[in-house]
Amino acid sequence: MKLSIYYVIAKELQNSNYAGEEDFVEETTGHKTVTVYTVEDGKIDKFFELNLLNTENTEEEIGDYLFEHVNDCVLEDGFNLIQL
Repeated sequence: MKLSIYYVIAKELQNSNYAGEEDFVEETTGHKTVTVYTVEDGKIDKFFELNLLNTENTEEEIGDYLFEHVNDCVLEDGFNLIQL
């Protein structure tokens, strides 16, 4: 059975004030945090977290991390990535 892996992307934001304007503008910094979870027996567990650039492909980076850091027998049936 394929392992289901859930992930959430949070883009890093900053407030900027251009040319002395009264209101601040919220914009991204170019970075994002990807938090990856698994669910077993109805319990949500944080699996790992990645700090990436916005330009990096999230699903490719998660796959690369899994293949580098997770036991092959866990991934032998593959995995499903589900963005929350």
